[in-house]
Amino acid sequence: MTVARGRALALGVVTAVGLALGFLPQLAGPSYELALAVGLVCPSIAATTAALSHRRRAPLSELFDAIHLGVTLALAALGAALVHGVRAGFCDLRAGLHLFALGPMAGIVLAAAWGFCAAELACALESRAAARRALGRRPRLLRIALGLAGPLGSASSSLALFYATPMVFAFDPFVGYFSGALYDTVLAYGQLTSYRAASLLTLTALYVAALHARRTTSGRLALVSLGRPGLAALFVVALAASVATVALGNELGHWQTRDTITRALGESTASESCVVLHEPALAEEAARVAKECSAHTRELSQWLGLAPGPRPPVTAFLFKSAEQKRFFMGAGHTSIAKPWRRELYLQTDETPHPVLRHELVHVLAAAHARGPFAVAGAIGGLVPNPGVIEGLAEAAAPRDDDLGVDEWSAAMRRIGVLPRLEHLFSLRFFAAASGASYTAAGSFLLHLRKLHGPVPLARLYRGESFEEIVGEGLGELEKRWWSELDGIRVTSAAIAEARLRFDRPGVLGRRCPHEVDRLLADAGGRTDAEPRRALEGFEKALALDAANVRALFGVAACHDRARRAELSEASLVSLAVNASVPEAAQLSAREKVGDLLLRRGERARAREVFAEVMARVGDEGRLRTLELKHAYADHDEARPALVALLIGTTHTGPDSAEALDRLALWRGHSASDGTPDYLIARQHFLARRYAFALEGLGDARLKGLSLPRVAAEAERLTIRAACALGEPATAEAAFARYERMPGLPRERLRAMRDLVGRCR
Repeated sequence: MTVARGRALALGVVTAVGLALGFLPQLAGPSYELALAVGLVCPSIAATTAALSHRRRAPLSELFDAIHLGVTLALAALGAALVHGVRAGFCDLRAGLHLFALGPMAGIVLAAAWGFCAAELACALESRAAARRALGRRPRLLRIALGLAGPLGSASSSLALFYATPMVFAFDPFVGYFSGALYDTVLAYGQLTSYRAASLLTLTALYVAALHARRTTSGRLALVSLGRPGLAALFVVALAASVATVALGNELGHWQTRDTITRALGESTASESCVVLHEPALAEEAARVAKECSAHTRELSQWLGLAPGPRPPVTAFLFKSAEQKRFFMGAGHTSIAKPWRRELYLQTDETPHPVLRHELVHVLAAAHARGPFAVAGAIGGLVPNPGVIEGLAEAAAPRDDDLGVDEWSAAMRRIGVLPRLEHLFSLRFFAAASGASYTAAGSFLLHLRKLHGPVPLARLYRGESFEEIVGEGLGELEKRWWSELDGIRVTSAAIAEARLRFDRPGVLGRRCPHEVDRLLADAGGRTDAEPRRALEGFEKALALDAANVRALFGVAACHDRARRAELSEASLVSLAVNASVPEAAQLSAREKVGDLLLRRGERARAREVFAEVMARVGDEGRLRTLELKHAYADHDEARPALVALLIGTTHTGPDSAEALDRLALWRGHSASDGTPDYLIARQHFLARRYAFALEGLGDARLKGLSLPRVAAEAERLTIRAACALGEPATAEAAFARYERMPGLPRERLRAMRDLVGRCR
């Protein structure tokens, strides 16, 4: 095949790949997913084509030809992406082009330059007699092998870093950027600019080297002096800067290791079976997490059926924020564990930590697994089974929620969105909304454990099939599980809440998820200070996702902050009757209309709205808030305090500082009502000032709380604060009062019982 035909074939293949990928969901137009897919495939084509196209001419000419090939192929890939963008519509053309240019396009050019280097290396090897004899009549194989060695070797090193370090993200010279966390839809790839600066420095050094290279009569390369010291200095500076960028990659956010993260955090706190790495400022919270981790480990070891005996400690990295966590290991708002490393990665949160137990299950269940990654799946976990991995964690670590996984699964079955088992226990797990897949898988595995005990779950984690374990296929097991779910009573309010939680596509089924969520995050941060700019962001999000509930509420909030009360109320009224959003969202809109009425002083109308919503809502937290606003709408001191705390003024959102002042005034006028004491204590609890919270909750109980849900929540907060402070007797006394209260959600009661047990 001639060089021209080879290059034309490569151009056709890259174009065809780009066009074919664009027909897949989320890959229509320049986007993160398309950039990743093109970066995985096309650089190898560029590298091998450049290596095969080498004609042993002057090195500089060969390098320019290779780079020209890379630019041509990169533009072809971009053209295919733009064709699909025109066809399907662009999510964010500017951001897409930026990520595409610095990701796969730069990677394709770099791969072509590597192909030039691979060809020169092949030429040097081919000049040796031993190499000629080994290659025989297939000398092109050496160029192909060396060309592929660059992209494949680089990808292998990224995989090695994933395995050997806490990192889940990757910056790759050929692929570009891989975020690592599927459910983190808001991407942070600012470090890609400095990474590509290093790529440019590498190309610069390669150019200067080629400029000084000459080919001898034997075909080998020799360096000659051009008598231009400035060029030599440029080579040294470019090469040194490129090497320095790699060496300082941990400071720039290009890579991390356990040692670099440990040094950056600075301190560790150990308990019986766990070690928490953290910053000095988080010492108090780290001690609580370490203690809680050991208590969970004892319970989970029994639940999972692990053999008794000593085990290496679990290491928990505790970061101060999602942003810090994203910088160091790649997953911002997604909590992650690496079972084979016995490590889990968390950010600070309330007490008890809401995801610690879930992530700990992944680490402890590794004792049942096979393969290098210690997870459930085929071929020793190399093909993971997310339904088993996440379902076991959900079953063993139920959430502190109004309903359990069985009740939520029953509600999903009522509304027709319960995932099928054949989807849950395959990679189609990610097609549904994450909450739906996690919850349903947890419910089914809990059902299996009730019938057969922990041993089948252990065998399932080792990679055995359902047929091998229980003698039945998924079809028969699914029918039995459905029969159990059909016998669970689910209220209409719970079904409405299930529609809001689960009746939506997963991240792989959403239109422009990265851009929509980026717009929502940016607009949400601007709502109070820059409502007009925030409104533009919410409207752009709605242009991409017309039924996005967060954006619809955001529009109403922006009108409110901009003192356009009529438009805000009109937006909420429209949302309250919008048939394209779930009923629970409609009720939230109706409640916010009541909030506006309460703030304006239209107390009677506000009470009517709150009563109407209360009759149809099932969530305990919302009911508690609604009852507060309904009960104290006519109270002269309480109303302004509740407005400041829960609603906000016409130009700001809820203001905790103002709310605390007004709550103090209310408390001064209420010698026999502990509600303001409870609300003040709750603010202390949310700020992790547990001693102040415990004191205020005690005052509230002594004065008396007339609303049953508020009284129950006060005891629940008392249990949590007491456990955080290491006061098990106080927690046990609060639980004794709590469990006697009527109408408590079963799951909340279970969660508090378990917490008190760990608190001991």
